[in-house]
Amino acid sequence: MSKVERAGVSDETLKPGDRCRFTEVGKSRSPKLRDKIGTVILSATKSGKIIVLLDGNKHPTTYHRSYLERLS
Repeated sequence: MSKVERAGVSDETLKPGDRCRFTEVGKSRSPKLRDKIGTVILSATKSGKIIVLLDGNKHPTTYHRSYLERLS
C-alpha cells in the first residue's frame, strides 16, 4: 500500500461530471454531510481540491480529494 493510499487519497482522479460521495475520512471530518452525494464541477489535480455541487445545494463547495470518492 502506497503512502497516498494510507492517507485515504486514491489514485483515481475525479473528473467534471462524475458523481461522488464522501469517503470515511470525509464522513469523520464532516458528519453532517456524511450521506450527501454530488457532482464534480472542477478538479484541480496539483492542489488536490475538488469543487462539488452537492445535491440540493445552490452553490458549489470545495473539498480536498481525500474527502471524496467516485460513486460506482
